[in-house]
Formats: sequence, C-alpha cells, structure tokens
Amino acid sequence: MQAIWKFPMVIGDNHITMPAHSQVLCVQAQYDRPVLWALVFDTDDTAPKTIRTFHTYGTGHKRESIEGRYIGTYQLEGGALVFHVFEELK
Repeated sequence: MQAIWKFPMVIGDNHITMPAHSQVLCVQAQYDRPVLWALVFDTDDTAPKTIRTFHTYGTGHKRESIEGRYIGTYQLEGGALVFHVFEELK
C-alpha cells in the first residue's frame, strides 16, 4: 500500500525516521510550523526504516557551505522568516 505521510520538522537539523525508499515530495509551513511530506511506498509497520537527515538554512544566514539536495523553501510569520531545506546526501 502507498500513502502520503507528513513529518513535522523543527528549524535546524532534522533526523527523520521513515520507511525506506520513501520519496520526499515537498516541505511547507502548516499552521506556521514546518512539515515535510513524502510518498511512502510501503506503509506496513514491519517495512524497513531509514533515518534521513535534513538541514534548514535561513535566508541570509552565513554558512561555510550548503550541501545536499534541495527539498524546498517555506515561510513563517507571514513571510517574515524564510527557510530553505536540503537533504544530506550519503
């Protein structure tokens, strides 16, 4: 069975456990909180799981480097705060 699941996030680093082979669809704000949505191909409780790491960077925040696969951008507080999410590649 397949389904779309949502995974609440925090601003900063996120280590999200999800079924293996899930496909990340997007990240957006829902009720002024960041949420990641993924297409889950195996929703069985016994399906193998994996931990995936996502990093959040604010617009204008300086970093040594920003690496990974771009997932998306979300806004909080009516657009006053803008964040960009990247998945760490292994």
